[in-house]
Amino acid sequence: MFQTSHACPNSRSNSQIFKSPKHHHLSKKQRRSYGNYKVHSMPQIDLQQAVKLPEGEDLFEWLAKNINDFYRQVSMLFSVMTEFCTNERCCTMSAGPGYRYLWSDEKNPTPAEVTAPEYLTKLLKWIDGLLEDETVFPSTLNVQFPDDFMSIVKNIMKRLFRFYAHCYYHHIDDFHYLKMSSLLDTSFKHFILFTHEFDLIPPDQLEPLRDLIDLILKA
Repeated sequence: MFQTSHACPNSRSNSQIFKSPKHHHLSKKQRRSYGNYKVHSMPQIDLQQAVKLPEGEDLFEWLAKNINDFYRQVSMLFSVMTEFCTNERCCTMSAGPGYRYLWSDEKNPTPAEVTAPEYLTKLLKWIDGLLEDETVFPSTLNVQFPDDFMSIVKNIMKRLFRFYAHCYYHHIDDFHYLKMSSLLDTSFKHFILFTHEFDLIPPDQLEPLRDLIDLILKA
């Protein structure tokens, strides 16, 4: 479906910027242990059922658990492709010729073009900072999630999707070479089913992998 490409186009014309009640929270260690379990047990479970909100579970706590999970999965997948995803081979953060992603954050609000490795390193550091921020992902008893928690979750998921899009367009041959394409596929399927279940990413943001997503949702 996708072909690996490491060409770095000179043109910049295709640039696209994609811009509760009280809880008894799990500790950060518990959330991360949960994610670690799911990474290893994923092939044996029914992902369509696994993404559903368990009976009696608080929605925000469920989202927090799974954000931890996806963060760990993407961190692991990125770590194994760093020898292929380099500043020289991936001089822009893109998903094919039509989608180029620019980076911005609180310290650098003006969107700027960076290489794919730089973008993904910044992304993982940014997510880790949010996960460790007690005002965003609280682990203390009876501390509320922030009022804008859902928008934070959606922004994290939108940006994590770009990792998968970059992988499928530019590194799928590398994952085949590493014999890890099935792990990438399973992780992405899990990610998309969860995204679809809770309507976390607007359809237009998913367009780079629309055909693959349709296959996953129809299965």
